[in-house]
Amino acid sequence: MAMDNTKQLVGNFAVLFLFFAGLVVLYNWSFSYTDPLISIQKESICGSSNSTIIDLPRDELDSVLAKASMGRNKTVIITIVNKAYADQDIKGDTTMLDLFLNSFWLGERTRFLLDNLLIVAVDRTAYDRCQFLRLNCFRLETDGVDFEGEKVYMSQEFIKMMWRRTSFLLQVLKRGHNFIFTDTDVMWLRNPFEKLSNNETEDIQISTDVFRGDHWSPENQSVNTGFYFIRSNNKTISLFETWYGRKDNTTGQKEQDVLQDLIRQGIFGQLGLKVRFLDTNYFSGFCQNSKDFGAVTTVHANCCRHIAAKVADLKAALWDWKRFRKFESDKRLNANLTTKIRWTRHSWCWNSWKINTGDKASVYSCFMDPTLLYNQLKAANPFFLLAGPNVIESEEHILRMAKHIKSISTKFGLPLVFKSSFDKANRTSSKSFRGPGMVEGLKILEKVKIAYDIPIVTDVHETLQCEPVGRVADIIQIPAFLCRQTDLLVAAAKTGKIVNIKKGQFCAPSVMVNSAEKVRLAGNPNVMVCERGTMFGYNDLIVDPRNLEWLRESNCPVVADITHSLQQPAGRKLDGGGVASGGFRELIPCISRTAVAVGVDGIFMEVHDDPLNAPVDGPTQWPLRHLEELLEELVAISRASKGKQRFNIDVTPFHE
Repeated sequence: MAMDNTKQLVGNFAVLFLFFAGLVVLYNWSFSYTDPLISIQKESICGSSNSTIIDLPRDELDSVLAKASMGRNKTVIITIVNKAYADQDIKGDTTMLDLFLNSFWLGERTRFLLDNLLIVAVDRTAYDRCQFLRLNCFRLETDGVDFEGEKVYMSQEFIKMMWRRTSFLLQVLKRGHNFIFTDTDVMWLRNPFEKLSNNETEDIQISTDVFRGDHWSPENQSVNTGFYFIRSNNKTISLFETWYGRKDNTTGQKEQDVLQDLIRQGIFGQLGLKVRFLDTNYFSGFCQNSKDFGAVTTVHANCCRHIAAKVADLKAALWDWKRFRKFESDKRLNANLTTKIRWTRHSWCWNSWKINTGDKASVYSCFMDPTLLYNQLKAANPFFLLAGPNVIESEEHILRMAKHIKSISTKFGLPLVFKSSFDKANRTSSKSFRGPGMVEGLKILEKVKIAYDIPIVTDVHETLQCEPVGRVADIIQIPAFLCRQTDLLVAAAKTGKIVNIKKGQFCAPSVMVNSAEKVRLAGNPNVMVCERGTMFGYNDLIVDPRNLEWLRESNCPVVADITHSLQQPAGRKLDGGGVASGGFRELIPCISRTAVAVGVDGIFMEVHDDPLNAPVDGPTQWPLRHLEELLEELVAISRASKGKQRFNIDVTPFHE
């Protein structure tokens, strides 16, 4: 009996020993095992030579960051929500937060990432919703500010909330945490850590609205702060401090625009930051869809104005994803399946840029599909407006002009496309001012586009300019002297952007039928033609109103250039010798009244705040101070006229 008891004790002891030994092995294995999730995060914050160690007292934020962190590498996933994103209204069947979390369930190798997700709630409702879902939650309070309702894109409340987000993320960096920041309107379809670089020397990996083929060139990229991965170190903390420090000196700009400005000013190089710009084929959005369902990792509802539109189009995107997964499953059973899955058109988001102006025409933002913009311009009532200074003189001047012209055009409900040139190649003299050039000019035009939410039209002179210009401009303009250049027309057409062809001063309107057809045959139906006067002798132009009617034979919108049409090419003698173009500014009201009465679809006009000192075409630029007065009259004439309707002439004998 004693022998049996001894054997039993030894056996029990052996079982306990093996149990505890197993626990020790599992413990050590858990810290030595690496997978695609954490291999990117091997950098030790404490051991990094360029990291900042801040001895902060342990508080609730420290606790929740520690809980959400991926082991010892101190990496978290952060999103920020308010009531509008977390709480379902009476008309909705889901919320943005629900869609966001559902994407983790539907995605590939993403479900376990919820353990590392920290939801930062900026109001009580969002925090309560997070707690109910039993997620990692933190309540971010801001004294005197209500972040509860929907903050419409570029509203003052929206801008304040974006800066508050930047301030919070700076604190996370200072506490030594690496993080992926993700907007809640980003669907996680695959584990992004598998597509992010695991090179520890890369400080930031950031998404783009439109990827322009170079992971390392900050000059060519438009960043999107809705999704990025960042490592905590001295350099990234300095970046955020500099970035947030600009808040009070950039009134009216959201934090993303300020970061874009800093990038253009060389902040990455100054701080020694290594930054990778993410390819939209993997980290995609509504601005630029991924072309490969087999590669897409995230889908961001960018280029979208309202929450309801984002929810509607993201639901469609998740449905597309489920269709793709079903197709892939079926394909394993039947290798002959060849159906190609495509993204559902983001119609809700494109239409979200429509601004309700009551009984006036609707105004649309710059973030618009070319065909949608084209159709809206065609339908403009009473007409659309292409307006701006002749040439880019400086960034400050062009931004100021855009601000005033947009304000005036919006007052009358006129859809505006802002115009200015980066290079005036067709100057009378080689000594004439031409502009800043394509590279710098496009940067300025893109800034105008983003800052004031307006589409852009600018001109090209060579085929090689079309592709880079098409990345910024919504309408590519073909100068009058080049209206028959086939290669230029085809290159412009292939950008997919709207093409506005100015009728040559030497051409009959019937020539434009062929020019417009060249664009269509290149695969682009979005073309318009523009009357800009006809040569009358050597140094003068006349405006033949018949052309405005005959140009309709091109079967596209007709635009009247009411300023260049009044030029006197090389008609002004200079005191020091030589000649320059003159013009009849005083006749601009006369020609514009005629054009809108005839019923043109659009008005092209160059506007300047100081036309007497304008470096180019001063004699035919309309004074900014009189723009509102002139447009008010033109709108009234257009509404009174039936010029857009064909007059049905009955030539049969008249009988009383």
